[in-house]
Amino acid sequence: MKDSKGNELFQKDYCDAAKSPSRVWSEYWWPKPGAKEGSRKLTYSLNAKGTPDVVVAGVYDDNATIREVSKQSSMK
Repeated sequence: MKDSKGNELFQKDYCDAAKSPSRVWSEYWWPKPGAKEGSRKLTYSLNAKGTPDVVVAGVYDDNATIREVSKQSSMK
């Protein structure tokens, strides 16, 4: 599967998340609901401990960096 800019999606990020005890952030271009053009989306992937499953959530954001959201998500 490819995003609206032709980049490969999900497979590598989700596989990395499934193998990692920590989270994996990724960036891609995907149409917002009802839109035809892709928008920048940041996605958080996390292994569901003790399972082969990966939990994924995403947010559309034109300004945040992977570094910024990684730092925020690690704050307690």
